[in-house]
Amino acid sequence: MSNKFNITIKSVDMQEFMQQDATELAIKLLEEQTPHKDIATIIKKEFDKKYLGNWHCIVGKSFASFVTHETKSYIYFNINDNSILLFKSG
Repeated sequence: MSNKFNITIKSVDMQEFMQQDATELAIKLLEEQTPHKDIATIIKKEFDKKYLGNWHCIVGKSFASFVTHETKSYIYFNINDNSILLFKSG
């Protein structure tokens, strides 16, 4: 992981290994300068495949949210000035 990325977990209800998967994938995509909409798509599809179910991912510089999520399936974090919300619902 590069030192140029500052990760701040804002809110979490997720096992540590899943948190690590989410943050590492997000950093990799940001390093590659992937557009936000593509980051959201890639993270969502990866979690759909790896952790099964209906995952949702929102990526941006500024947004508000209020979501219902399944237990142990939610993380909201910042990487520098990028916010990422990932959760499983339904």
